[in-house]
Amino acid sequence: MDARASGDGAADSAIDSPPGPDAPVTGSLTGSHDSADGLAVNLTAEGTTDWAEWGMTAATDFNHSLGGGGKIANATPINTTTVYGYGNAYMQAGNDGFSWADGTPTAATTSAQYSGIYVAGQTRGLETTVPAGTTQRTLKLYVGGYFAAGTLTAHLSDGSAPDYVDSTLGSVSSSYAGVYTLVFRSTSPSATLTVRWVQNSNSGGDVNWSAASLY
Repeated sequence: MDARASGDGAADSAIDSPPGPDAPVTGSLTGSHDSADGLAVNLTAEGTTDWAEWGMTAATDFNHSLGGGGKIANATPINTTTVYGYGNAYMQAGNDGFSWADGTPTAATTSAQYSGIYVAGQTRGLETTVPAGTTQRTLKLYVGGYFAAGTLTAHLSDGSAPDYVDSTLGSVSSSYAGVYTLVFRSTSPSATLTVRWVQNSNSGGDVNWSAASLY
């Protein structure tokens, strides 16, 4: 007998039942890098969620988006207490030009800033954190080195994806600049992404970074 004709409730309940719950969010973390010598970057345009720029005139200078809520944390040194700045005095490999129009404490730039901070010595580096959640985000970190190789490590605090680790950018025989692009999402809505750039060579020199953008 046709269930539709007989009024059998089984078919109707199957049709009218609400959809099942959404599939659970899974964590993900991928990365890539490109050479970045001499880039001109408008941080206001790129960092629509937040941005940061370091070392404008001194190693302690930290400019960031006025409306970003401090999502990109100020840099923390690793295995050292000494951080140097190279100011805006020159443009060379390892320095890219950054501008912005919505910053604090410096509200805007009238010319590009070729500034940044650096640490020197094997196992020494810099670290920052940004919030991670169930919505995918992208972080760009502008790094470099001066006759020293570095390792970039990105880690989600809830362990919902394997770490991203890369040591292929740069050389112990030259100075260089690069930009890492990290695309990430966590299972937890309140996780963090920790990013470290650490010198891995015992060659003298230093590793540095200049700016970051989050979107």
